[in-house]
Amino acid sequence: ARCRRLALLSVSLGLFALSGAESPEVIVPALDGVRVALSTRGPSAFRARLLEAEVPLNTSDPRPIQSPMVEPGESDAAFSPVTWVSHGANTGCLINGTDNTTNGYNTTRNVTARSLDECKVLCAHAKNCFGIEWGAELNRCEFWTLPVGSSTTQKGYECFNVSHVKKDARGISVAGLGSVSISDQGRLQLRGPQGDLITESEPLMRSRPQNETWLHIAHPGGGNSSLAARGLAGQEVWSGDTVLVQAHTGNVLHVRSDDEVCADGQRDAKGEDIKQQLVIELKGGMSRPVRHGDTVFMHAHSTGRALHLSCAGSAHTDEEPVEVHELVVERKYGAGVVRAGDKVFFRFGEKYVHVDDDKNIATLWADKGRWQTFTIDKMRSGSSILRSGDGMFLQDSKGKLLAAAGLAVQSNGTEYNASQRWVIEKMDAPPGSRIMSGDKVFLLTKTGNAIDVEVDAVKARWSYRDEWQQLTIQREHGGSGPIREGDTVLFKSHIGPFLDVRDPESIRAQSYVPVDSMKFRIQRGAPGCTQASALRGRFNASSMVDPVHDTDAVADNDVETYWLSNATDDAWLAIDLGEDFVPSHVEVRWGRNYAASYAVQGSANGTTWETISMSLGREGWVVTQLPHARPMRWLRLRCRRRSSNNTGYMISEVAVHVCQKTLRFKSKGDALYGKGAGIGDAQHLTATSVHPQVGARQTFVPYYYATDGYGAVGVVASSASMYDRRVYPGSYEVKDGAVSWGYLGALDLYLMPADTLSRGTSAYMSLTGAPRIPPRYAFGFMASRAGWHDSEYIEETVQTFRKDNIPLDSIVFDHEWFEKISDANISANGTKGYQDFHYNNGTLPSPQEQLAHLEKDLHIRVGAVRYPRLGNAMDLEMAREKKWLLPGGNAGYQSDLSVSLAYNRNLDFSNKDARAWYAGKMRNFTEDGIDFWWNDDGETDYFTYFWWNSAEVDAVRSVNQTFRFYSLNRAFTPGLARLGGTALTFSVNPSWEELARMPGMMLNWALAGAPYVGCDIGGFAGETDRDLLTRWMQAGVFMPTMRVHSMLDTKPHWPWKFGYAHTDVMRAALQLRYSLVPYHYSLAHRMFTEKKLWIRPLAVDNQTDRLAATTTSQWMDGDIMVAPVLQSNSRRKVYLPEGKWFHFNTSRVSEGPLHLHDKVGLEDIPAFVRPGTIVVMAPVKESTMELPGGPLEVHVYTGRDCTFDLVEDDGYSVAYESGRVRTTTFRWYDAASTFSWRARGSIKDTGRPGHPGFSQLRVTIFDESKKSPVHMRVMPLNDGGSLPEEQVHI
Repeated sequence: ARCRRLALLSVSLGLFALSGAESPEVIVPALDGVRVALSTRGPSAFRARLLEAEVPLNTSDPRPIQSPMVEPGESDAAFSPVTWVSHGANTGCLINGTDNTTNGYNTTRNVTARSLDECKVLCAHAKNCFGIEWGAELNRCEFWTLPVGSSTTQKGYECFNVSHVKKDARGISVAGLGSVSISDQGRLQLRGPQGDLITESEPLMRSRPQNETWLHIAHPGGGNSSLAARGLAGQEVWSGDTVLVQAHTGNVLHVRSDDEVCADGQRDAKGEDIKQQLVIELKGGMSRPVRHGDTVFMHAHSTGRALHLSCAGSAHTDEEPVEVHELVVERKYGAGVVRAGDKVFFRFGEKYVHVDDDKNIATLWADKGRWQTFTIDKMRSGSSILRSGDGMFLQDSKGKLLAAAGLAVQSNGTEYNASQRWVIEKMDAPPGSRIMSGDKVFLLTKTGNAIDVEVDAVKARWSYRDEWQQLTIQREHGGSGPIREGDTVLFKSHIGPFLDVRDPESIRAQSYVPVDSMKFRIQRGAPGCTQASALRGRFNASSMVDPVHDTDAVADNDVETYWLSNATDDAWLAIDLGEDFVPSHVEVRWGRNYAASYAVQGSANGTTWETISMSLGREGWVVTQLPHARPMRWLRLRCRRRSSNNTGYMISEVAVHVCQKTLRFKSKGDALYGKGAGIGDAQHLTATSVHPQVGARQTFVPYYYATDGYGAVGVVASSASMYDRRVYPGSYEVKDGAVSWGYLGALDLYLMPADTLSRGTSAYMSLTGAPRIPPRYAFGFMASRAGWHDSEYIEETVQTFRKDNIPLDSIVFDHEWFEKISDANISANGTKGYQDFHYNNGTLPSPQEQLAHLEKDLHIRVGAVRYPRLGNAMDLEMAREKKWLLPGGNAGYQSDLSVSLAYNRNLDFSNKDARAWYAGKMRNFTEDGIDFWWNDDGETDYFTYFWWNSAEVDAVRSVNQTFRFYSLNRAFTPGLARLGGTALTFSVNPSWEELARMPGMMLNWALAGAPYVGCDIGGFAGETDRDLLTRWMQAGVFMPTMRVHSMLDTKPHWPWKFGYAHTDVMRAALQLRYSLVPYHYSLAHRMFTEKKLWIRPLAVDNQTDRLAATTTSQWMDGDIMVAPVLQSNSRRKVYLPEGKWFHFNTSRVSEGPLHLHDKVGLEDIPAFVRPGTIVVMAPVKESTMELPGGPLEVHVYTGRDCTFDLVEDDGYSVAYESGRVRTTTFRWYDAASTFSWRARGSIKDTGRPGHPGFSQLRVTIFDESKKSPVHMRVMPLNDGGSLPEEQVHI
């Protein structure tokens, strides 16, 4: 039989979507292989884990993704894999076919039910039914007889160990919460307590399987293979997969040693004949499923050469695919993804490839008949062409991974982690070039060092490239085609010998004869989606073209090739990616940058452009994740240059990364609450897209509350981060009626049914952990500045506060407390003798005595700054050896890495050994009397502040287990509040514009998980003025943390330095702050126990009021609506929502909805309360340590019945967490004009030793019918009492 030559198959790129079976009438998409696990998480949330095929689930350790954002606890349900299938009518979950028991406690009761609906009805009429699980096979309905998390032995409920062969598992229902399930169409559905559908996702899609081993296939009689027996029937065929192409004759196409393509042989019995294995590749090399109508190339797996059909009767192979290798794939049964076992046609131009009965291959006719029908049979997944710039893993002949251990190169790794990741670069070729067998390449570590070969050693120590770093890559089986993932290769050094792994601890290059120990297997698959497994297309400047004919110049005559900005301002540079990409992020690296502003846009057609959110980093523009995952062919960039001598910018390369997954939910709303905020969007409570990250003056989080009626938190393994440790690898946006999550790796999505923003926020707090209550002194006033010169200045400043009767509870030191100079510009190797963990003798010459004097004699607590880095050379050397340091430096500083802030000096606090060492270093400061920490510059990783605070908690607990931990932090991540960490917006400018932004920052951060927020009152970076400082102080009265701060060489923000009149006004504001301490402290306790926000936006209480729902210049402080002056002209426009409002501390009433327009006196702070409000206040004191200091003032605003709980504890210990508090409930009965109270708990648990809590009270009544408030006499508080109507005199 003659062999005809076959043209190459080529598949055009398309978005991955689920397709049905071959029959065109099938509508429901097949979901076999979609891996989802559903579980409950406590009484307020469901958890859905979306498992990617390349992410193994260790069922022996079935915990959720570990994240600081989610509080670990007894209510966590474990996960095990469950395969959801799309067929059948069965729903529910059968656990083990028997009772579900948890730690020996039987928590279920069985009844018989023929359907899930019947099971629900039985539960509704049963006693003690808090949830159900239903299994179809046994018609068993199981009741949960205890509330979720009600027993300390319970870990929640879940569907686990479900056999997907015999049983369908579809969902979980919890009484009072709702249900989460998978529909017949494969949608993840969330329902409320009444069964109403809150939201549902688009059909779930599975990702490409990452098989790392060949599949050995048995088939009967050498004929058609049994796909069902192999378990591959219906699996998608992906670009890069190894396939067999079988003609209608039963013969398979194969490539002879002379590169002829034939169809004259029977299939190898085991499918192991490498000559019969072809690799299918989408045109453009994208890692996507092959779809009907796509253009593909076909390569011989043994040589990598491309199949070629140049004429009707000549099929052979060439090294590189070009136009004559392109074939279009068409499924016999129409549109859809090509699957193993499908019958397909291959079209070359207008004609179809056919094999006649004589096994001849030709393209003679445009017919699609029996002779043109091929069966495509999948052999293995995961093979893809290696390109310059790609990341990979190298596995030796014994299965170990090549790793960089310091300077040494070893081969003893078993886990896919950063030390085993290598990047391959092709010598003298642009990024993105194919790596061909015989090419000279460099192998780079994660730090950019290249493998370096000497006569007797292999190292990884230099970042430059020369002949010592040159390696020649060769395929084991020979040939000159492209190298693919899965290939076995050898690396020949520049001196001749091959890299050899005979000794795994010491790689050599001494032998010239290839043996097994020199063979490495290329792998790009890794747990999760890391940079090593990302598909990256890099494009140098010479390939950048402009589809809209801009006149920007392209200069490629430089050594490194830069695009130069020699056009006018705002000119666009456009980049043609060559194909429609769906990028997870895009990096643009510059060579020189003096631009003032930046913009990045993407387009599918070069005409309609969409702006892409981005963050600016030290080494280049980083475009954050694109959750909508829309295809883009073009990118364009624009910069505005500064008007200075240093103008212009140069761009050296662009990297496109594609590895993100997307999950979309239907949404009726167009905005989401809970994003967090930065300076740019502080005055907006909602967002349409959020890319979670931390930075100076900004924090964004992977949480939202949708007005559809639920909250959601996306938890992704932190190891999935690809390009910037400060950016979280999961994001979301709302657009076109859908909320889309974009994420890397596996996703734990927590779904919390909640019909109001208030309930949604409470559920979010339950998930992240109740915010710990700061010590009582934190509810007072803090004085902070950079520049506490010496011990005399400290003493003089504090004494002046006391002499002028200005309340003060704490002072906060900057770096001068431990070193005279800042470590900001210390080199990467540190400075010999720099003291990170000592006292500065100029500031604290006798630290223990000074700190004791401040606390005992002046009632002042002391906080001090900490940085997440080291400056001491010896400590840095030790930390570097132990791998305790993060790579790079702090973003936002010079691009010259040798002088950038903290380059290679930041501690990796996620390392438990580093935390233990740090805690040991910090212990003595707590012993000496430093009370709390101000953590600064911690935006080195998304979770740095959490792990850093964890180390500080350990240090405090090692001194005294009962101490209440407290810290101030420049940013936060959800979960920090449960440690006792609070947040500061920090480094704000002294301007009215910044003052106007601060309430919005505080409110957005509160919704995002930081309920205790403060700012630099007066502004940090520059001189402030007296009016601005005074108004800022008045706003600070009603903020969780009230703290002034100023930079070195500016006037400190001490009230007495701004004139007598303004000093008096600021003193009065501080006195109001101190009178509200028992009110604020009680609200903090309510937030801890009931998870209700103390400081919150008006939207929480007025969600349906459009004006209130968008307001950030007013806020709720408990039941007090605050509207401070935020403008220099002292004018204030106040919005009163519907209903009556008392003007605070008066009997004057206004009724909303109403706008009040007034000019406000310097001494006034507009505030309002609704009828039916109780506010408790303390006598004015200069320190919270002097409380109670007299009778408790109880102010009652009449008009409705109301209650308020005054909560007292010792103010400094964690005893409140175990219930050691005294709670006094005050109650007003409006119709009877009667006031009463009742106390619970011991007076011994309040106050400090010798100074118990309040023992007297005085009631003041504010009534609309009275011009003046009614003051009652002072009475003993005792354990209870009342004021009857005749004493109230209303």
